[in-house]
Amino acid sequence: MIPVQSLHFRLLFPFSMALILAIALAWWIATSMLTSTLENRLERQLVHAGEVLANGELPLTKELLQRLSRLLRADLILIQPDGKFAISTLDDKSNIAPALATHWRSALSHTKATIVQERGAPFMLVTQQLSESRDPRYLAVAVVASLDNIQNAASSTARWLGTAALFGIIILGWAGHKAILGITQPVQKLAQMADQIATGRREIRVDIGQANELGVLANALNTMAERLQVYEREIAEQNRLAALGSMGARIAHEIRNPLTAIKLELQLLAESLPSEQRGTADALLDEVRRLELIATSALQVGQGTHLSCRPTDLNDPVSEVTRLFKTQFDHRNIQLESLLKKDQPQVQVDPDRIKQVLVNLLVNAGDALAEGGIIRVGTDRGPNEVLFWVEDSGPGIPAKHRATLFSGASSSKPGGLGIGLKLSKELVELQGGEIQVEESSLGGARFVVRFPVEKRP
Repeated sequence: MIPVQSLHFRLLFPFSMALILAIALAWWIATSMLTSTLENRLERQLVHAGEVLANGELPLTKELLQRLSRLLRADLILIQPDGKFAISTLDDKSNIAPALATHWRSALSHTKATIVQERGAPFMLVTQQLSESRDPRYLAVAVVASLDNIQNAASSTARWLGTAALFGIIILGWAGHKAILGITQPVQKLAQMADQIATGRREIRVDIGQANELGVLANALNTMAERLQVYEREIAEQNRLAALGSMGARIAHEIRNPLTAIKLELQLLAESLPSEQRGTADALLDEVRRLELIATSALQVGQGTHLSCRPTDLNDPVSEVTRLFKTQFDHRNIQLESLLKKDQPQVQVDPDRIKQVLVNLLVNAGDALAEGGIIRVGTDRGPNEVLFWVEDSGPGIPAKHRATLFSGASSSKPGGLGIGLKLSKELVELQGGEIQVEESSLGGARFVVRFPVEKRP
């Protein structure tokens, strides 16, 4: 059952009432016009017959009146000057004779027909006075016809029209119901979608299959839900990065002070060691420097990035970071190869940020080689660019994951935060470069970082 307060009921009820009233009014007008038309036609026939008899040259005989009576389906009476009926086609059992005797004089003064009721039976009466040149035995001629046939015909027509009107109401009501459903059902879907969005379901979408205003509204709601979902995801990511940045700043602060002390002690120890033993101390110093770079990277998460760009040969930061990772990778059975292009043009970048990007890429490459393998780092140049790349012999990155690889939304590594590549991409783009992922000739992934070379006039 449709609720009284529903939009469907509030549209269907006035539509149904208006439809019923309109069809009822049309039915009444049609039956009234039919009855009026039949009565006017009968009146014209009776008036014309009375005029022909009153003013014409036809002989006023009973045989003529009987023939005209059958033709007109009416009764004709010749009335004497004393008011008596001289010739009449009325049946002896007719019940309208008394009423006719009462009303023929009043009808004589009318130019139109007179409707007379006799015991509930209506009849139409036309009285015409004979001209003086006609038979002096007669004063007037009366033409009278029953209205039962007209009323029966009107009633029959009214029943047929009523039946047709009823079917029309049913068909049009059903069509109106369907048309209103075409409005209320999409509105209901849109309302349900809005309720679900309000409860937190941002992934919901609606398709009402219409190209009208409701379809435009549905598309607008879908777009709003999609943008809201993206916005909330970005806000959550920003909050996560901010939390990680705050935590990283505290951890980096606690780590860097001991690292500084360890580095100073190692430097002092290296100075006091014989030259043949300084290699171990230098290796330890390299590990400390690598840890300092990692701590510096942690400080950048969720914080503003400040660049200190200067002309830089990419071979320098690449060589330094490769040397820092060399010892660690050797212990993990990872072969680290370096292929540096000599005589590289300088580019305007921040060397510390380049090191930070390299650290992220090398850490990811090392994590992909749990059983050992090969990591290759190199530099190269193109017509208007200088680049460095890191590739490995790991399992690689599926093509379906590359589109969201730098979004930072998630990480495929156990315990990973998913922000290393996102931060690397941001750092590269802030310095005017770009980072891309490709398939490596070693079988794994290959990350290429490109920076444009400024043309000199």
